[in-house]
Amino acid sequence: MDKKYCEDIKISTTTLHKRIVAIANSISEPLIPYYQTYELDEMRVCIRKKSNVMWLVYAINKSTKEIAGFYIGRRNNKTLNAVIKTLINSKTKKIYTDKLRNYQYLIPKEIHSTKKIRNQRNRKEKP
Repeated sequence: MDKKYCEDIKISTTTLHKRIVAIANSISEPLIPYYQTYELDEMRVCIRKKSNVMWLVYAINKSTKEIAGFYIGRRNNKTLNAVIKTLINSKTKKIYTDKLRNYQYLIPKEIHSTKKIRNQRNRKEKP
């Protein structure tokens, strides 16, 4: 903890740490609604140094734009499956992905699609 910060708010570093841990323990995972459509993707991230490459796998609900799940790990089936299983258990209608080969083995064909959806977020609005 930053001692200067603790001095400013007039509590000890131990007290601040205990409060942070208590708040973190009270946070629960969000409920994932049934029968939704998700976009699943992965992003390369470096932890502390460029040679320590990890992958952030995340799922976004297409209608609410909320994060449905994420996992950080190596770029392998275990990491991908951590998010995919959560989506499948929520009786997902459709999962859109890029064409990474691993997805075709992990996601049932009935709910998997690699077709692009028009992405309105990245388009500039015309005046």
